[in-house]
Amino acid sequence: MAAFFIVLFLSLLIALILVFIPSKATQNSNPKAELKKASQQCKLSTEYQKCGLGIFLDKLKKEYYRLQPQMVPTKKGVTANEVRENFRPFDPKPSEIKRVTDETLELFQELRFVVTKCSETALRMRERRAIDEAKYLLKYIWARPYDVNYYNGDWLLSPNIYCWHPICYAGYHLQHALLHMKPTSQDHVMKLKTVLQLQKNAIVQYKENVKLGVKAGMIRSQVACKAGLYSFLNSYPNVAIYGETGM
Repeated sequence: MAAFFIVLFLSLLIALILVFIPSKATQNSNPKAELKKASQQCKLSTEYQKCGLGIFLDKLKKEYYRLQPQMVPTKKGVTANEVRENFRPFDPKPSEIKRVTDETLELFQELRFVVTKCSETALRMRERRAIDEAKYLLKYIWARPYDVNYYNGDWLLSPNIYCWHPICYAGYHLQHALLHMKPTSQDHVMKLKTVLQLQKNAIVQYKENVKLGVKAGMIRSQVACKAGLYSFLNSYPNVAIYGETGM
């Protein structure tokens, strides 16, 4: 038994020595050189700026929030003034859905043209990944291929079982916007009133879209309609239970 404890003690002692005595590689390392190497890896390639990819991606960031003003409150570092100035609830008018679809697809074609001027082998890995992500976002209308693509026609349908239509998140977007829109003047109050009216208009318009879909024969099965309804009610539980006072 004594021999066992002696062996255990020596093992722990060796382990501690290995932990606290720096290795030869660590002793010979140069922190400044390592930092410089890391910064070089993160640096943008010459090709990124040369072929116009950087300019396009900067433009794409701005267009994302212009074409989806309901997403402005989620923008990193957004200010209260930006939200108050640019936020608008999702607008489900057919003409607006078509406009957003067309402008997004135009951006997709512009991206394809920019990529033809780039030598992908000269781009860094994360720059090539940015191209793939941008293509996906634009080709599938900001990664939402069904609910906001005018030509797919899914905007005529009622919510599905997952309720991934923008109208299902309208309350969420409004909630985040209101965090930045605390009124401090009469103009701020009027702006808030306008936003709330637009929110109401969006709900009413969405109902009209569904009615239009029914007239056009764009309807789900009875089971799917009920599932979508329950999912929609689950997105707005307080309103579903308490009505207007549940806001």
